[in-house]
Amino acid sequence: MIDTSLYKEKPRELCIESTTSCNCKCDFCYNQNSFAKNGRDDNGLSTAELKKIIDIVSDAGIERIRFTGGEPLLRKDIFELASYAKEKNLQTVLNTNGMLIDKQTGEKIKKLFDICLISFFSCNKKYVDSVTNVDGTYEKKVQALENVQGCKQIWCSTIIKDPYLSRDLFKMYDIMQKYNVYNWFLLRTNPIEQNVNPHNFEEMEKIIDSIIQLKEKTGFILNIGNPLPFCCYKPRELQKIVDDGVLYAEARSKMVLDPFGNFVVDYCIRDKIGNIFKDDLLTCWKKEELNNIRGEKYLPNECQKCKYKDQCLGGSRFASKIMYGKYGELDPLARPYKYKEILFDE
Repeated sequence: MIDTSLYKEKPRELCIESTTSCNCKCDFCYNQNSFAKNGRDDNGLSTAELKKIIDIVSDAGIERIRFTGGEPLLRKDIFELASYAKEKNLQTVLNTNGMLIDKQTGEKIKKLFDICLISFFSCNKKYVDSVTNVDGTYEKKVQALENVQGCKQIWCSTIIKDPYLSRDLFKMYDIMQKYNVYNWFLLRTNPIEQNVNPHNFEEMEKIIDSIIQLKEKTGFILNIGNPLPFCCYKPRELQKIVDDGVLYAEARSKMVLDPFGNFVVDYCIRDKIGNIFKDDLLTCWKKEELNNIRGEKYLPNECQKCKYKDQCLGGSRFASKIMYGKYGELDPLARPYKYKEILFDE
């Protein structure tokens, strides 16, 4: 059972979208539906404002702060901010595309960030460049992994997008092992207005089978790090793969702050629930809107009856809303009736 009560009083971390700017133009980026919809010209909050936010996070007893974006390394003050957060005894996380991590930057990251998460989409060089619309992306990401060697924890996230990902999963695994990646996880592509249903069942079946094969041959457990309904494919196996992925999205353990100081439900759910300079952080965290999304109010009837309800939590409520206009609809990747003998008591 997923213990959602762990973060009932306060989130595990605050994720700060510290800048709207980015040096890549990834076609699947969910920022294009929010703060980057009309361009990326606003660099976000000032240094003083972000230090004030760090103070608020520390005073609220939240243990971890995550700098994301856009691309946070485009901020000239990012290391000053990380240093300030360390002075407040906060665990620091950097979400980066890795494109700007030369040796000097890598040394600063190792000193000031507890976790460096580098997005790593594929081991197909042409594909990576085509997705980011920047030549040489793949080589820069590999060099970034080299330049952060010695960081306390190196993480990599892989969007399930490359059509050959299932075929190349073992090659990706070799890269992760070579560069001492502590935590590697796959991410279901978030729906955007231009593509409300970015996955099909055949694609997901292939990637899930490849994950299972990787685990059987190497012992390595590769998780899917965001919500995916267990009834998408092979529920008993998928339960082990998704693991706690459902807990780390959609307002269940983290709070997201947009580049202008507004609390939003999640990276992809842009409904505003307050402003950090006007509203109390922990009061916003406990608001009814968030409790409804993270709780059972929007679970479809089929999910209410499912044996895996307390672990799966219905998959993604956001995907349901984008696809069907309501949080309470079935996740578009859910197939409860295909697996009814496994999911439901007679």
